[in-house]
Amino acid sequence: MHCTGACFQAAWKGTPLDRFKGKRGSQSYAWIYKLRRVAKWRGLTWEYFRDLDGDDQAAYVAEYDIEHGFEYQEALDRLRKQRRASRR
Repeated sequence: MHCTGACFQAAWKGTPLDRFKGKRGSQSYAWIYKLRRVAKWRGLTWEYFRDLDGDDQAAYVAEYDIEHGFEYQEALDRLRKQRRASRR
């Protein structure tokens, strides 16, 4: 089964995570860099990850994207709460 972020049905406060269009910064990098980050994040060696079939790699990448998407949304929520509190 080819699994991307959609098959995990990730949502933030009821909204699918992939619908958020947050500013992600101005970084750019080659796809291989992301694959290596995913492998490292999951505690896999590059050689092991590289040898996985495409569906397994895609599932790990989707999981990585979802986890980081949640972290991003949580950070935005914290920042908004801090700003509201500082206005009082």
